[in-house]
Amino acid sequence: MIKIYQEAAKATPQKAAELWTQTGFFAALKDKPKARAHILQMLADNHRMWTTAMDDKYIFPKLASIERLNKIAAPTLVVVGAIDLPDLLAIGKVLDEKIPDSELVVMKDASHHPNLEKPKEFNRILRKFLKNDSGERKNQVLLKQIE
Repeated sequence: MIKIYQEAAKATPQKAAELWTQTGFFAALKDKPKARAHILQMLADNHRMWTTAMDDKYIFPKLASIERLNKIAAPTLVVVGAIDLPDLLAIGKVLDEKIPDSELVVMKDASHHPNLEKPKEFNRILRKFLKNDSGERKNQVLLKQIE
């Protein structure tokens, strides 16, 4: 994967996007042309961010994020795609274990962008999460926007 990042750093934004979609992050896009088009555009638009991600100028927080997860007080939905890279599935599990009030959902037949790859299913999962036990909405504005 490092080779793809290095190649992409020298390429045009469109060529870089094509290279990145060849990685396991985007495995579910093969049969989803609409989602693939969105991802290609997103990657091309963010080419500069991706190519500088390995710069030595990046400043990491003093306390690693994993050490602060237990401080998250808001209910948290963690959504991962079942065919995303194994490391990212493991990160989803760690987030679920470390964040006190979290819920992990692994979406079947989705990779790195389940919200774009399976938008109807993703929105159903999100709507369910945003409703509390009594059926009242936790965030009516957000729910109205995704319905």
